[in-house]
Amino acid sequence: MQPLGYKIVDKEERVFMEIIAHAKAHGYAVELGLYGESREVRDAFSTLPDSAKNLHFNHYRYTLLDAETTLHALRGDIESAQNMGAPYAIHHLAKNPMTRRPAWQPRVLEEAMRQLRCVEELLEERGFEIYIENTYEPLSFYDALFERLSGEGCRHFNFCFDIGHAKIWSDARFDEWMRFLYQLKQQGLKIHFHLHANRGLRDEHLSFVEMEELGFDGDDRVFSDMTYAQMLREIARFFPKERKIFEVKSEYALKNMAWVRETLANDTVAIS
Repeated sequence: MQPLGYKIVDKEERVFMEIIAHAKAHGYAVELGLYGESREVRDAFSTLPDSAKNLHFNHYRYTLLDAETTLHALRGDIESAQNMGAPYAIHHLAKNPMTRRPAWQPRVLEEAMRQLRCVEELLEERGFEIYIENTYEPLSFYDALFERLSGEGCRHFNFCFDIGHAKIWSDARFDEWMRFLYQLKQQGLKIHFHLHANRGLRDEHLSFVEMEELGFDGDDRVFSDMTYAQMLREIARFFPKERKIFEVKSEYALKNMAWVRETLANDTVAIS
């Protein structure tokens, strides 16, 4: 099974079905979002090997920091995931940004841990894992959070690195995120990637093909001095077996994967 895969971020169902068929034929992974996809899409997704699929829970409906009041919804989504053969899911901590005031960060961390302890009990019961996706919080928050999770023996949380979120909502640069991810990996946590391009102002989910059409390459001297191609090679080098999901528009999904394959052509360990 290849460590590369698809997630479609729009509702082009016909194209999504084509992509599932393409992934099945060529050994790519697929991430399915529980955003109201049709029964036909879910059934097609279920035919993929279990090792080739994961879910993304609907963060517009509820998030991990709503656990105290929405644990029933999380339980239902976990049951759906397991019925479809998906061994894990990605989820957001919160729908909206929490306070960035330094004096209140200990309170933010305590509130997060209070909610995540409830989730951990459910994950232990169900034998399921959730990858926490970086969104609005600074890198330092995730560093402190995973230190606490580890210290309290919460074994069912891993990390999903969304490069677009890191670029627009974090003050940390790409190399700082890479060091953090590698540190988590060394500690035995699993890492999952959401990869796509944006121009730094909003979460555009641009394909790398669109990026070239728009005439930029990601080398903005703010998030990184590297181009997106160089960042992708860096990720592949340090995380060769970790799943890398490309979140792009349906119409660009297959062309984007061809661009990725060509970019990583000399990094054979990352694409085979």
